[in-house]
Amino acid sequence: MVTIRIAVAGVLIVLAVGFLGFAGYDKPKDLSGIETAIVFSGADERVRVGLELLEAGAVTRLYISGANPNAGIWLNDFEKKFGNGDGNVTPALKCCIQFGTLADTTLQNALETRCWLGQQGLGGPIVLITSTLHMPRARAALRHLLPLVAITPYPVPEDRVNTSEWLRQKTIEYIKYLATVALMELPSSVIPKDAYGVCYSGCPLSPVRTHSDQSSSLWSPKGNSEFSLVRRKI
Repeated sequence: MVTIRIAVAGVLIVLAVGFLGFAGYDKPKDLSGIETAIVFSGADERVRVGLELLEAGAVTRLYISGANPNAGIWLNDFEKKFGNGDGNVTPALKCCIQFGTLADTTLQNALETRCWLGQQGLGGPIVLITSTLHMPRARAALRHLLPLVAITPYPVPEDRVNTSEWLRQKTIEYIKYLATVALMELPSSVIPKDAYGVCYSGCPLSPVRTHSDQSSSLWSPKGNSEFSLVRRKI
């Protein structure tokens, strides 16, 4: 009984220490040597940060995973929404930005990104852009799938909230992070197929879209029947 109590106490201490240091990433000061930025969609500010890095020349290519209506992204609205309607993102859309449109969860983001990197023949390093609280979970999933790729986290602060709400969000995200780490250690045979989405049987034949690819359900917010228009599960 004493041994069990000690073990439980030890686990609780480890979890508490992990929680205190959770999401403790700072923005990198130097991105030299990194040409590729990856955005895990789910909040507009993440996309804006990726565009800013591209415009500043900090990276030369940008991949936005999960770019679909469930994340609030329609391709025909992209320039207006993220370029302030003045066409300043048009050159980048033609040369340097590609979209993954299939992911709706963090694991699917990581799978979609792995497919894209393989298709493009890229081996890294990469800079990963997502929100501060989401970063540990996103990075854990991506590192598991791409163990040889150097991943530099670029956290985007969440909207300001009061302390109690921040602690609530942090607690929920920490639990999700622990669940993701545990999931990554399970044999793939016991993981539900739905967790992988369309990537369950491997990479889709055409996981990449450009802004000029006017796919009906991804192109216009009108008459959309493929997506439920609910915020994605991140």
